Amino acid sequence: MLDDFEGREDWIDRLGIIPSRCIERFDRVHGHMTLFHGCFDWHSSVHGHWALFRMDLSGSGRHHDLAVQAAGRFTEEKITSVMGELQDAPGFELPYGRAWLLRLCMEHEKWVEKHQLQTACNWRELGDYTADSLMDYYVGEGVDRSPNILTNQYRNDSFAIVQLFDYFNHCENQERLTEISKYISRHFLVDDLVFEPEQELDPKAFLSPFWSWVYLLSRTQTDEVLRDLIKVETLSEDALQPMLGQEISRGRVHHLGMNWSRAWAIKSLARRMHSWNKYQDFRGQLVKSYRAHIQQSLAVHEEFSLDNPDVEERGAYYAYYHWVPQFGIYAITD
Repeated sequence: MLDDFEGREDWIDRLGIIPSRCIERFDRVHGHMTLFHGCFDWHSSVHGHWALFRMDLSGSGRHHDLAVQAAGRFTEEKITSVMGELQDAPGFELPYGRAWLLRLCMEHEKWVEKHQLQTACNWRELGDYTADSLMDYYVGEGVDRSPNILTNQYRNDSFAIVQLFDYFNHCENQERLTEISKYISRHFLVDDLVFEPEQELDPKAFLSPFWSWVYLLSRTQTDEVLRDLIKVETLSEDALQPMLGQEISRGRVHHLGMNWSRAWAIKSLARRMHSWNKYQDFRGQLVKSYRAHIQQSLAVHEEFSLDNPDVEERGAYYAYYHWVPQFGIYAITD
């Protein structure tokens, strides 16, 4: 299978338990928030919680207790308070953090269904409010926001739009799904986007503009549209090779996640090309590229862990531990 590799479940567990140590911290950036104050900042805490549920669903299951412990934090009163915080600050964590909150809402619901547990009853209300706030941001009354496809930072809209699309699918909200699909058709079906290596080498980068765009198309478009827009035969070797250790800026907080975010997009395209008979050779290159990205990222994790064994150490926590393992979980399991 595409994403099978030796030790996969163990790696999901190893990466997944890391955020369990930080979600209950009161970090200085958002320590005043109701729930999402650990993992340094609000959005990292959101995907820190998400990672624990995904680990329990996709890993070995040996750390089920950590997911249960995280779920216990979500009382009805606290979820209501989180909604109030978002309502009081309409521009807060738009679009990146709120997109991750949608992913958390979906993951938690799947986790609850699998384990047949009783949890707070207002999760769907939180998800619907978050989705509506994101839709207002993109296509609210009198609004048709031009997305930022080219940035390698939080304002890249490709990842957020995927989460909206998935959420409306998850909730079987056909009206909203049609609305976001039309928005994608208006703004993302461009035929002149190319891979730019310098955008990947930017020490502040953690999302590849090109591969994030590919990720959105592969998750939302038909085969015909994909084949028309993604000129696979023109992709350079740079676009398929993971960034090597010497190319990654270890002193910056973001760059250590770049290979992971490229990996989940490469895998998504490879999965979609499974039935494209004409392109099986190139699909093989994509599969090889995905696995190379995974292996390089795991090697970086091993090296970083050896050099920085204390997860709580300030510099290592800030640069790596508070968020990169969650990106790893997403790349391995998406």
